[in-house]
Amino acid sequence: MKQVLLALLLIPWGCAPAPDPAIVILGATLLNPGMDSVAPSAVVVSGTRVQRIGTQAETPIPAGSEKLAAWNKFVTADPPSAKLEPGVTANLLLFASDPRANPAPRPERTMKEGQWTR
Repeated sequence: MKQVLLALLLIPWGCAPAPDPAIVILGATLLNPGMDSVAPSAVVVSGTRVQRIGTQAETPIPAGSEKLAAWNKFVTADPPSAKLEPGVTANLLLFASDPRANPAPRPERTMKEGQWTR
């Protein structure tokens, strides 16, 4: 009986915590320097990294992911001069209007290393 109790007490320490669900930004216009814009886009962030980017129609969306509806918004890397591609650290800016048309755009939301900070 003591062995069973001891085994039950040790089980929680042997289990890894469940990973945070992926975050998916859906519908925004994706702006990448030197490339055509992509709209509507999907940006999939897993942990601290961008996992996938592309058109919403062609980008697989992970089951159980947290989805952010961003239609009529614009997403860029932070800083906007950086290229947004799979594997890079998920530092993103989400704008309510096209930042290319505004000399001092203010982002609506900011993501640092895969976490929304604002």
